[in-house]
Amino acid sequence: MERLYIANQGEIPEIDEIRWLVNAIGLKNPIAVSGDPGNGKSSAIRFAAHVAGIPVFVRNCQTHEQTFDYLGRPILEDGKTSYALTQFTSALKKGGLLINEESGEMPSEIQKYLSTLLSDDWLDFVVLDEKGNERTLIYMRDNENWNVDGFIYSETFNPPASNTGRDNFEFSHKSRMNSFNFRDIDSLLALYIAFGTIGESFSLPLIERGVLFDHGRAIFTESSDGVWHTVYGDMLDDSQLMRQNTYMFFDRRSVEDNTVREKLFSEIKAKNPFYYDLMLFLTGVRGLVNPDVFEYDSLGERSARMIPERDKNETLVIVYPDQRMVTQGVLAFHSYAEQFGEKVARLGATYDVMNKILHGALAKRELNNGTSQANFLRVIASEVDLMPRQEDAGFVFENPAKEVPGGVGHGKGVSFDEYGEF
Repeated sequence: MERLYIANQGEIPEIDEIRWLVNAIGLKNPIAVSGDPGNGKSSAIRFAAHVAGIPVFVRNCQTHEQTFDYLGRPILEDGKTSYALTQFTSALKKGGLLINEESGEMPSEIQKYLSTLLSDDWLDFVVLDEKGNERTLIYMRDNENWNVDGFIYSETFNPPASNTGRDNFEFSHKSRMNSFNFRDIDSLLALYIAFGTIGESFSLPLIERGVLFDHGRAIFTESSDGVWHTVYGDMLDDSQLMRQNTYMFFDRRSVEDNTVREKLFSEIKAKNPFYYDLMLFLTGVRGLVNPDVFEYDSLGERSARMIPERDKNETLVIVYPDQRMVTQGVLAFHSYAEQFGEKVARLGATYDVMNKILHGALAKRELNNGTSQANFLRVIASEVDLMPRQEDAGFVFENPAKEVPGGVGHGKGVSFDEYGEF
């Protein structure tokens, strides 16, 4: 096993994102994966392609992109013009999986341009050869040895509810895609992953699952008492055991029991109360953007109690708290604690997280409740004593919307191997 992916629960518990993606890739279906930033959309696709032994090519959509961004720009060298391969045409030539990131940014012209590729007439799709001549895919397959039959199209996008996404898709494009909606990362799972960066862990109930390809067909496997078998109950032989790739799966149903849940919370608090309070704060912020979080997240009910009902209708313009924010918050706390002690570390790490959440937004933006956006988040943080309350003596609240060095992008998701994240 080269890589380990911690899967999150899909819409159907028996079909987590890995099983869905592996199945779709095996059928060569066009794939559309939606989900909030940091949910692991891209890394899940990469892992599923790795299992299937398919090379991956990645590009980012742009609001003003044109067809030559897909087909390649002309290159003038020694008086001759040639057209270089792009990630898009490389995937078509080599028979790989293309991940079209941030596809919600695609202009309608590009969606129409791709429509033939995503239809039953995909072999009539026109590309440019090295000399810039227009050729159909069937021509490139039969005359230039392009492995177009092995090409798989996939795209990822953030839903509008996350404040970082948009639904800019035409019906003709949507109807050709096979969609999967990634559930938001659960607070317990997010903290479990973050702990891996500091060499700590807690007894989060995870299920080990596996998948292998046998003659081009995906076989899903499960482990019971250390014995691997298919989902139909057939035992795996030695050759199958060597070929399968395994991953850990987080099933939200396994922590629905209050006794189990309280035990996990107590274990986290025993390590340091900051971990629990940080997750409570981030869950509350996520819930303000995506109210469903209050319903299904392990900390959703408790976070909902922190926020008055009248304030849950506020619209925040923020960077949606993703997995990387959780991990960096944990790392910052440890670094500050070593230098300044835990009291300062608690406040310093909270400021770091606040800076990331408000990066690129209007911190002084007024909300319906009469306060600024930055102050509104501070009030939520003060509910769990991550920051002093405004009425506390000697407290001076600084504007947390200062520029963050390096900026804040999307998290890499929840995948990692023994060499670190990929």
